[in-house]
Amino acid sequence: MTNQLNLAVGKTAKLSIPIAASLLAEAPEVLPLWSFDFQSGDWREEGTMARVGNAYAGEIPHFSPWNCDMEVQRSWVRGRVKDCGLGNFPVKGATFMCSGSRFAWNAGEASTGDDGDFEFEVNAAEAMECWAAKSGFSDVKVKFESAARGAVLDLGDICFAPPKLKIALTWGDAPSD
Repeated sequence: MTNQLNLAVGKTAKLSIPIAASLLAEAPEVLPLWSFDFQSGDWREEGTMARVGNAYAGEIPHFSPWNCDMEVQRSWVRGRVKDCGLGNFPVKGATFMCSGSRFAWNAGEASTGDDGDFEFEVNAAEAMECWAAKSGFSDVKVKFESAARGAVLDLGDICFAPPKLKIALTWGDAPSD
């Protein structure tokens, strides 16, 4: 059996969260402070943390997982991937990916269904770059500004034109050339 520790009612504990070296130059002076609620499965904003040197410092009223972070505003992007080179039909099983301008990682990814449709969350109000890929081929990147928080941006039909010719070379155990 484990004994869970917590603070007495009305008491607080000091918390310090280091700022990653790669983020120091752009780290704001104040960030929202979030705690994780195990019952709801949500992060709850419970105050702020102030920048003190290379860390954020503040006080917490209870022991639980804590995070010092900006809330990410999200919106949705949807569309349909079509093969615009060979008959204008929907492309099933294509991967549609987006990358935002504020983050180095992909902002979202989805696989298309039988109808070529995709829909997924991306960062709101951000310059985005998206592309379709299938069987090792990717197509021209589509650039746009994502929708406002909570809104949906319909990109319509996205043309995907895989190469018209694919050549595979094979030979036996002892090729003559």
